[in-house]
Amino acid sequence: MKKISFFIILVLLVSCSSNTLKKGYVKALILKAENERNAVLLRKAFQKAGNDKKLVKRIAIASGRIPDFYTYKLVAEKFGKDKEIADTLAIASMFTGFNMSKKSLVRVLSNLNFSGKVAMAMLNTRDTLAFNIVLNRNKIQKNRYGKDIAFNLWRAGKLVNDKILKDFYKTNPYETVYSLYRLKKKGIAKAEDLLNADMNTKFYAMFIVDNPERLLNEKKWQLKVAFIKAKNNLKTAKMFLNDSNPLVKQVAIEYYLKNGGRVSQIDLNSLTPAQLEVALPFVKDKTQIEKTFEKGGFYSYVAAPYMGKNAYEKVMKSKISLYQKLKYIEKAKGEAKAMEIAKEMFKKNGKSTVMAYLTEKLEEGKLKKGELLSLVQNNQKRYLSFLIDAGIVNFKPQSHSLAYYLAKIKQSEKLSKFVIETDKGKLECEFFPEYAPLTCLNFYKLAKSGYYDGIFFHRVIPGFVAQAGDPTGTGYGGPEYSIRCEYNTLEYNAEGVIGMALAGKDTGGSQFFITHIATPHLNYRYTIFAKITHGLSTLSQISRFTRINRVY
Repeated sequence: MKKISFFIILVLLVSCSSNTLKKGYVKALILKAENERNAVLLRKAFQKAGNDKKLVKRIAIASGRIPDFYTYKLVAEKFGKDKEIADTLAIASMFTGFNMSKKSLVRVLSNLNFSGKVAMAMLNTRDTLAFNIVLNRNKIQKNRYGKDIAFNLWRAGKLVNDKILKDFYKTNPYETVYSLYRLKKKGIAKAEDLLNADMNTKFYAMFIVDNPERLLNEKKWQLKVAFIKAKNNLKTAKMFLNDSNPLVKQVAIEYYLKNGGRVSQIDLNSLTPAQLEVALPFVKDKTQIEKTFEKGGFYSYVAAPYMGKNAYEKVMKSKISLYQKLKYIEKAKGEAKAMEIAKEMFKKNGKSTVMAYLTEKLEEGKLKKGELLSLVQNNQKRYLSFLIDAGIVNFKPQSHSLAYYLAKIKQSEKLSKFVIETDKGKLECEFFPEYAPLTCLNFYKLAKSGYYDGIFFHRVIPGFVAQAGDPTGTGYGGPEYSIRCEYNTLEYNAEGVIGMALAGKDTGGSQFFITHIATPHLNYRYTIFAKITHGLSTLSQISRFTRINRVY
């Protein structure tokens, strides 16, 4: 009897081990397929996955990332009635680059197990038939998915009329707010209906309700930012000129001055570089601008473009970046002269900050691709991040063995927490390796190498995002490679969500952003790979030029 029991246990152990190996093999196959954009490998993975729901869901995601419409339809045909898989397929259809013909996609989606996610995906097609199917099915199911539909009506664009919006607002006022905001529809939402709504809802409601002041919560800096922007007048902005939050104060200064406020009412000497950056365009006193420039550091950085023509030698001898010196030349001597000097500079020193300026001009249509390539010549690898962002080069990762990808999966599973230490405090964060393994590993590798040490947040839009990761500080820099997008089912549903910054699909590298508020329009378009677990109060103090000391 003991021998039989031992034999059964042995068989079970071998069976479990074999099953684990099989899952690992399929996971590696899926990761290889999507990272190398190999549809044939994904179809092989689908054959091997069998009825394993977790693997099938991963294949559904991969079919959207590649995209591979053939496998996408196979998964839909075989597992489309399973709610979890149907939801995953619906989300995958919304990934950037998923350009299946509208008619085929609507046919697939309409045959899935209907749910809020499926309704969202159907609305996103902006197809009249799909739109009517969503409304009819919701009606038949007695508004079961009304909240999901109300929140995503904006995705249907011009198919949504005021009557539909009003009807959904009556039953689901909180959820309809975001659609009203995205569609720029005023006169439907009322502040009195939203007094008990969450912060995200109130933030977007500020721009469309009759009395936004009723939704203002002085403790929430995001709501103050939204209130200033929504009112967009001198009186409101003046109320917040001395706010304790640097981002609120920055927005107040900007809106105060652009609405006719007097510069003399603002103590320029007390402002941070980020606040001065929005104020200096309105300063006419060249003496004040020169005093700012003389402070050095980021003060010189923001003041340089506004220095007088006679300050040429002083600006050019200063320690500010070449990018900002070129911005000064552009103002002082004209854009054509600045571009001419930039080309000469690049030929002499090949500085990445000069390349950033030239890339900017390329995007603006002032420089031709051929001109930029001739400047780069045989050093394309060194400037690869610029060429990728400019759409000149499409970077493809080299092919690797399944063992390589299996090792990457195991390495990513060990990632859990990290800290972004800034000069304003710490941001304690958590990785999401299950959803974006290669993105997490890339960030970890860069952080461990010290890549982020000493760089600053180069783009901070109060009430939207804080962005960093570019050593040039211009928004154009990055490493000598790009990584594939790992779009996933996670959502930008709160402040503190961390995603990869992009210039288009598969152009990620080192730049990342952190949300200030829920930003649903970014969902499924930018890879989410982490979130802040502690330190949102620090995030509220981070403005442009805040330094990252280290990431560990």
